[in-house]
Amino acid sequence: MSFWNTELPPHGPCPTARARNHAALALLVLGTVAGCGDDGGSGTPDAGSVDAGEHDSSVPLDGALPGADADVDGGAEPPCAPNGAPFGGGAGSAADPFTICATSQWMALDEDPDAHYRLTADLDFSGVTYTPIADFRGTLDGGGHTLSHVTIAPAAAAGAPFDELNGATLTDLRITQLEVTHAGPAAGLALELSLRTIPSGTRPSTVRDVHVSGTVTSTGSDTPASGLVGTFVRGTVEDVSFEGAVSGFNASGFADWVQQAGTVRRVRVDATLDAAKDAAGAVRLTLGTLREVAVHGSATGGLHVSGLLGALAGGLLADAYADMALTLDFTFPIDPGGLLADQSYRAAGAVTEPRYGTQVRFERVYFGGTITADEPPAAEETVTDGLFACWGGYTGCGGTWVGSGCYWDTDTSGESAPGGGRTECVGLTSAQLTVGTNTPELVAPTWTPANGAPPRLAFEDL
Repeated sequence: MSFWNTELPPHGPCPTARARNHAALALLVLGTVAGCGDDGGSGTPDAGSVDAGEHDSSVPLDGALPGADADVDGGAEPPCAPNGAPFGGGAGSAADPFTICATSQWMALDEDPDAHYRLTADLDFSGVTYTPIADFRGTLDGGGHTLSHVTIAPAAAAGAPFDELNGATLTDLRITQLEVTHAGPAAGLALELSLRTIPSGTRPSTVRDVHVSGTVTSTGSDTPASGLVGTFVRGTVEDVSFEGAVSGFNASGFADWVQQAGTVRRVRVDATLDAAKDAAGAVRLTLGTLREVAVHGSATGGLHVSGLLGALAGGLLADAYADMALTLDFTFPIDPGGLLADQSYRAAGAVTEPRYGTQVRFERVYFGGTITADEPPAAEETVTDGLFACWGGYTGCGGTWVGSGCYWDTDTSGESAPGGGRTECVGLTSAQLTVGTNTPELVAPTWTPANGAPPRLAFEDL
């Protein structure tokens, strides 16, 4: 089965995910991140932060869920009774997980959120009132099965299938024909991926091999919508995808916010994004580590629009590209006396807001899409660049930048400069992008090198 085989036709005394988003985003403008509980947030990313593949000493090795990735009975489906209640079988342990083969059993996940589960059948939620899972803390092996026709109604308690994955592990699951419409933050999988304290230390959330297709809409006046995750506090997300449409005040293909301790690898987005304010192909605001990110489709923003990231406030972006059609429509009024980020219209192939005063690393990044920006309102500043759009007052975007292997298509983008004073980035014509020797850093095994067509990430072809 193809890797991309998807069909198309908040908690305790700590603030909720929604409240935390608004408060922390305001602080980030000043270069600070608000910590909450044990999320490990920090206002200033440091040069020695944990990179992909390294063990974080603050997360004990024995803090992982035992048996989280183990196959049940050698890969065979364990017994499941569709009429069983609350579940179809099993004891909820790592060795003998609860089995789920009916929609009513899935909706009972909140009854024992710390247990181990195995989905043994595809579930069709047509005609079922879906209640978002509030605070899942266990493990759930989807077994390669599909949840279809999941509808999150405006009256639902949360605007996502899961409100929070709290130190949980979720693997091998497909969600198709998803429809989310909510007045608050909305996401295709979970509003928050967070860190949980356990007796042996802490346990971050893990999401692996999860693919979602459908529509995600936030109707709130200032709330974000994202294809998979709202706020990613800490943990690992890898081998995931979103296909469909996302719309809201802000719109992102993968996540609205990835905090410093979030690690992301192999993400594919193919989406239509429509934002009243900021649209970002992958993540609107990140301090984390993102590797192997591919973004396709289109994005329209009223103030800012970017192919990969909105605000890059630290961390690492490596092996990433976008070939989106970007449109800046100037429908959001700027605020000359407000936040610096809101004082100019911006469109860029990679990042619209590299943060001042932070360390930013980017490696092997390119943009091969289009940038359309009509005439802005009179006397308003507009910045459009091939890769990085910086506010005019920030010479060279500010901060400490370390970058290499960055390219953009000068023909499709219509841009002659990368932006941000990045002299190491190279503009290539569409024809030049199809010749491998012109992009020598974009090579196997991570990339399928250019050879008559532009380079692409190898995982997309699995």
